Amino acid sequence: GNGFSIRGVKIDSDKNYQGLFGYQSGTITDLTIKASSIKNAAESAGILVGLNEGTIRNCKVENVEINGKEKIGGIVGNAMTNSIIEGCEISDSLINGEKYVGGIVGYINNNVSLQNITNKANVRGEEYVGGIAGITFFGTDLKNVINMADDIEGKEYVGGLIGYSQSQIENS
Repeated sequence: GNGFSIRGVKIDSDKNYQGLFGYQSGTITDLTIKASSIKNAAESAGILVGLNEGTIRNCKVENVEINGKEKIGGIVGNAMTNSIIEGCEISDSLINGEKYVGGIVGYINNNVSLQNITNKANVRGEEYVGGIAGITFFGTDLKNVINMADDIEGKEYVGGLIGYSQSQIENS
């Protein structure tokens, strides 16, 4: 990202793995995405990455709207094992989904690291809905994560930070 901003990403597709990067296993650093949207995503959608197996550092998302079915996140839809997400923030946004919906990440697999994360996006879903993530699994560490959203809505497994967690949470 090299400190650059991208504005106006517009995706309207009923396919899986939607985002600026549908899939990524490298490193994304110092990138901002503004005034963008994803509509009608099926599974694994986030404005930056749909399916992440890499590292994301110091990225910001502002004024986005994301709508999809499952594994829907403001920054990443689905964080696979050993993903790292650090120093990221989302603000002035709305994240909508049905299942596994999070302000930062919808679905987090085993052994993922989230550190120094802030959510200021409103999140709405049916089940497994959280300000940071919809669901997290064993071995995942969340440190210094903050949810400042005005609105987190769901029907089953809903939390300010995590809808359903099997992970370790510190200083949050």
